[in-house]
Amino acid sequence: MLLQKQVGLRMLGMFAGGALLLFCMKAAVAEKLGTNPVTFQVNMSIQILEQKFDPTTDFVLVRGSFNQWTTVDTLVDSDGDSLYTKIITFSDSLVGQMIEFKYYYQHNGVEVWESDPRRTYVVPAGGGSVPLDYFDRDSQYNSPFVKVTFQVNMRIQMLEGRFDAQNDGVFVRGSFNNWADEALYDTDGDSIYTRTLSLPDSLVGKTIAYKFGYSRAGGQVIEADPNRMYTVPTGGGSVPVDYFDRDAIYDPIYVDVNFSVNMSVKMLEKQFVLPGDVAFLEPVNGNWAARTNLNDADGDSIYSTTVQIESKYIGHAIEYRFGFTHNGSEVLEADPARVFIVPFGGGAAPVDYFDRDATVDAPQPEMKTATVTFRVNIKPYRDSGLFSQNDALFAKGDFNQWQSEQDVFQTDAGNPDVLVLQKLITAAVDSLLEFILVLKIDGAYEVEDWLGHRQFRFTGDDLILPEVTPIFTDPRPITAQVQRVFVVNVKPLLRKLAAEGRAIGELDTVTQVQTITILGPDRNNWRGVNTAYWQLWDDGSHGDAVAGDSLFTASFTFSASWPRETVYKYRVNGKDVEARRGLFHYLKIDAQTAVDTVYDVFGSPDTLYADYTRDADYVVSVRLADAAAPREYQLLRNYPNPFNPETVIPFEVAQPQHVVIAIYNVVGQEVVRLVDDELAPGRYRVTWNGRDAQRRRVPSGVYLYRMQAGPYQKTMKMLLVQ
Repeated sequence: MLLQKQVGLRMLGMFAGGALLLFCMKAAVAEKLGTNPVTFQVNMSIQILEQKFDPTTDFVLVRGSFNQWTTVDTLVDSDGDSLYTKIITFSDSLVGQMIEFKYYYQHNGVEVWESDPRRTYVVPAGGGSVPLDYFDRDSQYNSPFVKVTFQVNMRIQMLEGRFDAQNDGVFVRGSFNNWADEALYDTDGDSIYTRTLSLPDSLVGKTIAYKFGYSRAGGQVIEADPNRMYTVPTGGGSVPVDYFDRDAIYDPIYVDVNFSVNMSVKMLEKQFVLPGDVAFLEPVNGNWAARTNLNDADGDSIYSTTVQIESKYIGHAIEYRFGFTHNGSEVLEADPARVFIVPFGGGAAPVDYFDRDATVDAPQPEMKTATVTFRVNIKPYRDSGLFSQNDALFAKGDFNQWQSEQDVFQTDAGNPDVLVLQKLITAAVDSLLEFILVLKIDGAYEVEDWLGHRQFRFTGDDLILPEVTPIFTDPRPITAQVQRVFVVNVKPLLRKLAAEGRAIGELDTVTQVQTITILGPDRNNWRGVNTAYWQLWDDGSHGDAVAGDSLFTASFTFSASWPRETVYKYRVNGKDVEARRGLFHYLKIDAQTAVDTVYDVFGSPDTLYADYTRDADYVVSVRLADAAAPREYQLLRNYPNPFNPETVIPFEVAQPQHVVIAIYNVVGQEVVRLVDDELAPGRYRVTWNGRDAQRRRVPSGVYLYRMQAGPYQKTMKMLLVQ
């Protein structure tokens, strides 16, 4: 609308000079009347990438023989895809005639025209579209950089216990960056750490030297000499993948897992008959194995096979079921599928009867009693005021029949920021025990750790578990009823569907968006409220501003009994496809603000939509929370803290000023810049989703966030936990 007003004012100025020019303008408009609409379209993405065209301030126009090369026709990019279009209706007298035209744009008050020759088009009866093309027929982005991917396999160090994927970090350094450290990441859990870096194109054809290293408690470990060497090719490329310190030749590592099933019951029932029938193992999820036949080598009715499984599945749950063929037909076990977590070094899945018809007569497990010590860092919640001496932390789990308040933590004698629980446990040796941490505030309000259930293996000996930092939200109720308008941008999902045909690969079958609803804690649609009530809309109703713009909207009322903080996710067609378990959006409700708007982007809590987290549809946005001018500049404490996966940073601007808010790691390297803009006075909030400038999720740890606004500067700390 602003662009149309600007063009309108310029046209008024052009034709205000006299009646003759006004007559010509009316004649030109009359000439366009007809029933032959033609769409003019041009791609401006190259000019945007080369920073020659600013879509927020510049505009695109077309002139030609059809408008005497004088009338202004402005093209518009209505959906942010860099394609600018304009429909012009031609009179029947121009049907079959060839017209000439050119595109041009205005940048900083200067007109930039396409070079010769002019474009031509024959107007068809009924109208049509001119061929889509790049501005000035320029289809190549002249980047001053080449991209090179560095990659190293850390599997050997992990197996030898020298590298801890949860706490240690991998980096590359070399002659291309004055031997500074650049972090590498393992985003898919295959032990191969990678990072794509942009190198100056002046390095093309030259040989660079580099080494990999990793940081752990006690310092850094660097590969031994000699340096690795790589000649940078035209267009970029990838360095050869290799083991750290050249420990081995790159080759997938496998572990052996034995699967067995007892067929005796089926044999007694004459459903499985020998000779002739064949038992087999059928994988259910993923490509960890193919269907494999089972054998009974010793005639004990237990059919077995050993499968080699890639090491990337170690620690992950695989699903499978058994089946057999009988008289030409296949018989599969009923749901649910069997589940097995692949252990380090391989192992054997539990033996069971086919279709769980009976219990295997296995020896009783060895039982022992030992003391297990739990340690929890409570400092973030002491600092924020959520936890005080009148509050309590306790654990409930397999070792106390999941009873609340039975096992309460006490303050550690040597560290007041750590709470300790020493629990005498009797359990089967080598059993896996599960528990969850629960915080009770003011003796009345309980909240469970949002990181979910934790596990440890009971060895039968006294055990001190690693210190953990949970994530808690404030369960205390708000003091007044409030209204929140939720707006979620689903364009990343729509583009994912267009590119892959489904929402998130093999994990879901969503192929189109029909409904968007909110999924709340414990999958109960926020305390069992009807799902239709929590539906969002993109049809211009229920508070939705523009129908069909992919921004789904709804307004919800929170009663005075609602907790001050909560988490949530968005569902598509009733399916939980936005993020993996334990990853949520975060909402803090300020009862002093009666009405507020919550802006979200679909997929932002997870890496499933990482390809779309920095395009024109997903720019980290700054929300104006209160237009009242504060008395001074302020950078306030983020919430929640610690956090996972995202946190909100409030700040205040006293005068019109250029404001920069950036995230840094503990060594002072900038991770991502959240705000870099001119802002009016007001109270603002900006959300960080735990990703760096290249859209990668950053590792756990302490991060700094810094605000600069004129002479005002302030830096604060926050903790990301995975």
